[in-house]
Amino acid sequence: MKQLDWQLTIRELRAVYSDPRALAATGMVGLILGLTGPFHTYELLNHGLRIVYWLLIAYSSFAAAIAGNAVFERSFLPENAPLLLRLPVGSLGASIPVALVVLGWNQVFFDPPMLFRGWSVLVLWLYCLAICLVVFYLIEGLLAPLMNAQPDKAQAIQPIPTIRDRLPQAIRAPLIRMATADHYVDVHTPKGHALVLIRMADAINETQLDAGMQVHRGHWVAFDAIDSLVRDNGKPFLVLKDGSRIPVSRGYLKEVRARLGR
Repeated sequence: MKQLDWQLTIRELRAVYSDPRALAATGMVGLILGLTGPFHTYELLNHGLRIVYWLLIAYSSFAAAIAGNAVFERSFLPENAPLLLRLPVGSLGASIPVALVVLGWNQVFFDPPMLFRGWSVLVLWLYCLAICLVVFYLIEGLLAPLMNAQPDKAQAIQPIPTIRDRLPQAIRAPLIRMATADHYVDVHTPKGHALVLIRMADAINETQLDAGMQVHRGHWVAFDAIDSLVRDNGKPFLVLKDGSRIPVSRGYLKEVRARLGR
């Protein structure tokens, strides 16, 4: 992958692991598994070791799943691919490192290691794939739309949120540009940039304070940030005042030219 992609993956991991809700939910899953002892761990480990084992599995496989999902989605899918494509591809990418994480911890906790030889490795991977499919469907198919949706009554009472409200206080300022980054949108202002867990379409709907336009399925730019329109190997790009080069899709090119008076 490109260097930028690795940086985005690392920033996504940092964002998730700095979210107390995500950490608490992951710990709760590990605790429940430690108390119930699935996959024969109840018989093979004492109470304390079993809880430690499942907490380590929960937290480390969570990171492995996010990284594997990001690698596969960026490598094999176009930007803004539909959920029906992202779900199987991302889950496949997540299941491989998750299975390796489980095998690694099994090496530490069991003698001889469980699920390590022959067909058992395949069974373990299939379990991991099924779990990843369910978890990513719950997150992307159910939880994300609910988090982004607001009741009509709340909209009538509360002020309409803007994308600036979602940024850290230190970088809140007029927008320069936004770009998709997996399940996040990378929002840039003159003071810095931050990843926001939101769909690009919803982020664009929250740009009431900033005049701009979508120029690509994965890019939005502010009008005040545009310097020029150029071509590179026949492909159109917007050059912004900060030096950034933003690709322009064919479907948006006419509107961009009209805005620039060309």
